[in-house]
Amino acid sequence: MGSVSFLIAWFVALPSQEAMRGLPLFLSFAILLLIVIVGILADAVGLATAAAAEAPFHAMASKRIAGARQAIQLIRNADKVTSIANDVVGDLAGTISGSAATAIAIRLFLHQSSVQAGLIVALAASLTVGGKAGMKGVALGHANEIVFLLARGLAWVERAFHVTLLPDRKAR
Repeated sequence: MGSVSFLIAWFVALPSQEAMRGLPLFLSFAILLLIVIVGILADAVGLATAAAAEAPFHAMASKRIAGARQAIQLIRNADKVTSIANDVVGDLAGTISGSAATAIAIRLFLHQSSVQAGLIVALAASLTVGGKAGMKGVALGHANEIVFLLARGLAWVERAFHVTLLPDRKAR
């Protein structure tokens, strides 16, 4: 996972820093906010997958409800899902948002003031930490709903592109 994270960070962080330099500040802020939101949602998905109950999805699967089979597979592979969602996507989004906030802060420092530069870094950090903390309760309280929403999205992709993203494996 570490080498994959390195490669993803390398190929995402460099272009995002370059883009932050050339974009209008408003658009840079919007991209920064999007990166922070991706990190928050990824952490929520990882936690929800670890906390979700498999049993309700068996009842749905017996009725052939779209997404039920995928939800079962997500829950059965919660260790892998949480590693990808929390450790790869969530942590990388946090790192990249810090990098993007720094790029914006440098622009502000050079052209505006050091107070504004410091505020943007502090804002990115507080939104990330506060957002992840706030979403923990939501993820735990609505774990099955979050997993089912993700599973329905996966089911749609599988149908639309005629692929199997989550192979059906026997229970452990």
